[in-house]
Amino acid sequence: MLRMPYSLTQRGPLHVSGVGNYVLKVLSNKTQEGDHLFTLYFLDSGAYTDDSKKEYDFIKQDQLDWLQSTSASFANIKFGTEKPNAIAYFHIPIWEYNEKEGEITPRLGDKRESVSSPKEGAAKVFDSIKAVGDIKVTGCGHDHVNDYCLDRDGIFLCYGGGSGLSGYGASHIGWPRRARIWEISDFGGSIQTWKRLYDERLTMIDFQTIYL
Repeated sequence: MLRMPYSLTQRGPLHVSGVGNYVLKVLSNKTQEGDHLFTLYFLDSGAYTDDSKKEYDFIKQDQLDWLQSTSASFANIKFGTEKPNAIAYFHIPIWEYNEKEGEITPRLGDKRESVSSPKEGAAKVFDSIKAVGDIKVTGCGHDHVNDYCLDRDGIFLCYGGGSGLSGYGASHIGWPRRARIWEISDFGGSIQTWKRLYDERLTMIDFQTIYL
């Protein structure tokens, strides 16, 4: 993957659990001297907890420690302690993507299967996301026919849509593959998203403003 054209993938620090824990800075221009306007975090969510494959793995504490220390380093001296806004990506959804029974939580998009997440309390990922302060939205995959964004305590938890050509989507029941698009504007101050369906018109659905 590292050698693929246009790939920005990184192996990540060797002392942190997993492979693919890294960060990308979105700069105001193409030079390293550009202002840091937005941040993309990537975290390895693993696969299963053991060979029995009964429980999904979770993001480990040393990964969260790395996330917190990395985020803290982005405090902008020019503008006090303010940090650029950020999105965090991982494959397996965290437990907070689940909706509790009787809970009324703003959600846009489809939920057509159970959330395949680690068990509740397996990791304090969402607590860390809230604590760092710069992450406004998360993106995950894993579930094949869930594509929603859920507002959880002011942080949007979103699915990527379901774009893979192997097991994703369900066109036989009228639910074609789809991919989520992100638009970052206003120098990182605005986050908007929508999905495009895998049909003849690449139909646009579920436009929403995540952060403004």
